[in-house]
Amino acid sequence: MNDLLESYAIEANLIEPEPHVDIGLIEGGQLCFDTQPLEEHDSVAEQLTEVGAVFESLESYTSKFLDLVSAESWNGLTTQQFQLGVKAIFGAVGFNLADSMIELSTESSEDAKTQTEGKVKGLLARMWEAFKAAIGSFIEMILRLADNYGKSVGAVGKMITTLKDRLASNKGAPTKSKFTGSPKWTAYMRMDGETLMPERSLAITARLITELGGDWVKNYARLREVIGKTIEAGKPVTVESFKGNNAIYTQGIGPWPGGAFVTIRDDKNQSELGMLTQTVHVERKIELVTNPAVLTGSEINQLIDRMVSIHNAMRAVHSELGFEARSLKRFADSLKTTNAKVGPQVLSKIISRIAVGPRTLLPLAGGIVQDAFLHANASLRSYQN
Repeated sequence: MNDLLESYAIEANLIEPEPHVDIGLIEGGQLCFDTQPLEEHDSVAEQLTEVGAVFESLESYTSKFLDLVSAESWNGLTTQQFQLGVKAIFGAVGFNLADSMIELSTESSEDAKTQTEGKVKGLLARMWEAFKAAIGSFIEMILRLADNYGKSVGAVGKMITTLKDRLASNKGAPTKSKFTGSPKWTAYMRMDGETLMPERSLAITARLITELGGDWVKNYARLREVIGKTIEAGKPVTVESFKGNNAIYTQGIGPWPGGAFVTIRDDKNQSELGMLTQTVHVERKIELVTNPAVLTGSEINQLIDRMVSIHNAMRAVHSELGFEARSLKRFADSLKTTNAKVGPQVLSKIISRIAVGPRTLLPLAGGIVQDAFLHANASLRSYQN
């Protein structure tokens, strides 16, 4: 996008302006990606899935229990068994349910079951509100995460413009052909035990972030749309609702530059959902290159071109995530009634995965670009002028 068109797009609120980034911090090797929002994502996502699981378990348990025991057979022992079961459901996620929430008469009477049904209805209504509140908290977290991604995207953009300006003003020639030692920024040239040319490292990163980052958000947004259409049709949301829509990614994506190995796995705790709820794992083995080459002007230009590709891909993922957060908010607002057909457990599992791919892959790509920037910048500093 050229500068004039971009300025018009910003004024029309079609795209967000990239935030100011202090290039001095990047040159100092400071990471351009804050890890706190990532930790917050995991915490809020876990809370959402727990609330969804508790609601569904509670609805299933109370419904079956009330169906099995008639009003005539209901007695004090029945009430105690019922209470213990409800408390166990909450206890499984570490929540100690207050007695007042499920306080019931232990006397034998036909009214005891009616009283229990009333208590259950009230408890389910509260849990439904808690479930919707958890979705709301998750949406707010995604918006904060998207804002943080915006800063990372802005940092990559700043690196690109800085390198362009410095290269344009540099008319000299390198005073040496190699650096001495093993600078930390050389990590980006290592992948799966192999030393890559700088341009190839960024080319691989651009391809991977384009293929995995943007598609991740779109795929999970598609699953969320399946839920919406199922609810609109008045059908219960189950695993069967996603037949033909559950193939997200294959297992074991493989190595990335920077000594990273990315694996996308099915959630073992949700074998029924399988590929509907995948997680991303990154293992890193930092290896450095000894006496790396000083880059020529032509090689720096090649790096800039690859950085632009990565920057565009990161912007696209950032935009997709922000759009999906707003779509998710509209979807959450439509969940007005207490309805177990919504499938809170399935819904929460899928929603909580929407940002998992970008949450892991964007900072990985940003770190690789930062290393390449430091390499190019150090090369320019070694030029005669």
